[in-house]
Amino acid sequence: MASDSNHGAASSAERKRQTEKIQQMGEILLVIVLLIFTAISLRRYLKPDDWGEVPTLGQDEPLCGDMTPPKILGIHDFSVFEGEDVPYRQGVSVTDDSGENIVLEVDSSAVRLDTPGIYIVRYSAADSAGNKATDLATVTVVDRNYAKH
Repeated sequence: MASDSNHGAASSAERKRQTEKIQQMGEILLVIVLLIFTAISLRRYLKPDDWGEVPTLGQDEPLCGDMTPPKILGIHDFSVFEGEDVPYRQGVSVTDDSGENIVLEVDSSAVRLDTPGIYIVRYSAADSAGNKATDLATVTVVDRNYAKH
């Protein structure tokens, strides 16, 4: 019986050591992830100097940088009869806190205006800091013969 209690105590001590090792490994992993995240974040704001040697913090950017994506405003769904055009950009605008003139991209490649159905249009915009905004709208193409009924 004494050996059983010693064996139980040894198992308990071993489990405790294993648990402590797992906790230590978790803490080390967390530190590694934080270091990687910090390195990636700083990389966005470091610029090589004129000679391309030592990276220095860019003078024209705040330490935190531009982290706000542009806003796409005025997107709405469309319903058109087959063969009609869709004014995808009408009433749609892009704003951004950077003050840049942001280009609005409209991907309507999936829309078939000659075939009745419901299609997706993708609107996207990105600023020079790499912040992106995307939004979707639907285009419903209605059969012209349906309107006559």
